[in-house]
Amino acid sequence: MSDPDSVVMAQLEIHGCAAELYLNSVPLIRLAHGVTMGGENIAVQQWLTRGDNQLELLVEPGPTPSKARSEARLVERKELRAVARLLRFKEGAEGTAESGTLLAEAAFEWDAPKPNQLTFPYSVSTAVTMGSAFGPWQWESWPVLTLDDALREEARAVLAALDAAVRGKHVDHIWQLTELQMLDAGKAYGLSEEFLRADVGDMLRVFAEDGDPTCPRDPAEEDFRLVAGGRLLQLVDKDFRPSFRLKDRKRGQIVPFPTYLGRLGRELRIVR
Repeated sequence: MSDPDSVVMAQLEIHGCAAELYLNSVPLIRLAHGVTMGGENIAVQQWLTRGDNQLELLVEPGPTPSKARSEARLVERKELRAVARLLRFKEGAEGTAESGTLLAEAAFEWDAPKPNQLTFPYSVSTAVTMGSAFGPWQWESWPVLTLDDALREEARAVLAALDAAVRGKHVDHIWQLTELQMLDAGKAYGLSEEFLRADVGDMLRVFAEDGDPTCPRDPAEEDFRLVAGGRLLQLVDKDFRPSFRLKDRKRGQIVPFPTYLGRLGRELRIVR
């Protein structure tokens, strides 16, 4: 059940490897040894569903999103470990595993009982029942998508519309494009529509204050993939970064804007 004074987060930790964390067949965190930090937490209540929720750890995925599961490699023994967790944190908690309540954990460690060679990617998964507090979400009943050139072009059109709305500082258009995502976030975290609309305005003030707020996109770098049993399309590049990214010029940072699309009727819509 949900608790208004707590939040459910996914946590991924790695040592000596790359790994992805999936929740209900949706990739939410990817870390790589020597490239990213060794640990990350993100709030995931908008991805939890009624009944069983599957937490999966994918160790040493393939080199690109579309090949994450399909490109098998035989690896010599090395020291590596990874762990994916679902944790419930009380408001104000530090965010460490020790400060939260463990709901589910999928872990992998290459230790003595393991053979000298293993084939990767290596998947470990578990499931946890969350009860009736989460979902159902509209997109769970939407059709399975077919990843073809036509779908990719539709997705690019959505990205172009989002890009134009952000660059033009059109709060109402951004809300129109992201309404399903925003309202589900409100449902997941107990946030009002008024608060969420104001949050869009705040985002524009941060990113569009000084020059073009969006990063250029290169179709040659895209590597869109189907997730959530094929019902959602993740807009991601070959380097595993979200295809839509914003510039925080004050801090000199590039901020990823994860985007997942589903089909409502004939229209491809931003769901998350």
